[in-house]
Amino acid sequence: MYSLPTFTLTIPLANYHNQEYSGELLIGSDGKPFKLNFDTGFPWIWVSPDDANISNPDTKPTLDCNFSSTCQIVHGPSSMVKEEVMYFPSSETIKGYLATDNVAFHGHKSRVNQTLLLSKPTDSIQSEHYDGVCGLSLMNDRGAPNIIDTLHAAKIIRKKVFGLYLSDNPEAYGETSSEI
Repeated sequence: MYSLPTFTLTIPLANYHNQEYSGELLIGSDGKPFKLNFDTGFPWIWVSPDDANISNPDTKPTLDCNFSSTCQIVHGPSSMVKEEVMYFPSSETIKGYLATDNVAFHGHKSRVNQTLLLSKPTDSIQSEHYDGVCGLSLMNDRGAPNIIDTLHAAKIIRKKVFGLYLSDNPEAYGETSSEI
């Protein structure tokens, strides 16, 4: 009997007081590292564009499509088409634009071309612990594939399923003891 190989993609997550779990994604042709909050209720990968005027650009990475040979603006500043997306944990409307670029999980060689939401951080999303959001929700009202869809289409994962192991340590402050 033939069985399909099992594809496992394990991503270490840092635990912040059992409330936020972040992991590293590499985005762009140069593989710029972004520490992203993994959120099961949001479908987008959300990072700040280079023109976001964030409070401390020296310590927070931004995505500049002019320096990533694989970045393509879908709707952006040049066309002045803004996307409005609801971010559910805070019920905020996020205004930004869509782009696609290469994404890889830290420690894995496989890269996929993924739709990204580029927007400056809102008050509720600014955090010292992470640089943006990696949405894992299967719900997407724009028709763009989320990261789970993209990994599945690229045959990096066999099924559109993910599992979480979240450590239970309310005193944790950045320890990497959880994983997706």
